[in-house]
Amino acid sequence: MRPIGLTGIFKKNVECFSDNRGMFAVINKTDLTQDCLSISKKNVIRGLHYQWDNPLSKVVTVLHGSILDIIVNINKGSTDFGKYKSFILNPFDTISIPAYYAHGFLSLEDDTMILYNYNTLWNQLGEGVLHPFNSELNIDWGIDKNECILSSRDKNGISWWEYSNNSKFYC
Repeated sequence: MRPIGLTGIFKKNVECFSDNRGMFAVINKTDLTQDCLSISKKNVIRGLHYQWDNPLSKVVTVLHGSILDIIVNINKGSTDFGKYKSFILNPFDTISIPAYYAHGFLSLEDDTMILYNYNTLWNQLGEGVLHPFNSELNIDWGIDKNECILSSRDKNGISWWEYSNNSKFYC
């Protein structure tokens, strides 16, 4: 951030990252919270992500387009451990996701825009990824895995079996 000549007013350039799926930007970052924006092409799957070091909960809001939103309970102490729920979210639909859930979504339209409000800072070294087409979870994404667009990080996500044997949450 840099001052623009008026007391207490600062201008900031937004960090943007683009690839074949679309765009991701860090909109706001303080010492305690972070807001991010993603724009995705149709058939992009982002996830299933979770943060175990400095557990990260989030509020996800669809600003444009629509998504199939997926949350998976990854808390080994829960009776819902390993269960997932899916939701169709449209513009201005919001979902609040506690830290002990893995999260992902399928973009159902081109230029789908999602705003993430994180309760803490993203920590790449403390993040995990479950493979979205994990046979043990058997998530119905509504799309063939050969038709979707995934990052290499998501393609290399761990299996549910691997996570279950090294669970990061037990509460």
